[in-house]
Amino acid sequence: IKGLVAAQQKEDYVAYVKALDRVLLSENYMIFQWYSPYDRIAYKDKFGQPPADYKIGFQPYLWWLKEE
Repeated sequence: IKGLVAAQQKEDYVAYVKALDRVLLSENYMIFQWYSPYDRIAYKDKFGQPPADYKIGFQPYLWWLKEE
């Protein structure tokens, strides 16, 4: 990695990147992707919203600014 960061020539950089790629692929690393089945949105009580029984899913862009 030090060689990759210090590379001055494109050819050297490409060689280091390919070497790093070989090492990473040979170790079978996994990046787990986590998700929540819920949408979490923080908001102030200054927005009006349609009823919560959304027919086409959660639609925050349908909110509007309430009159004060």
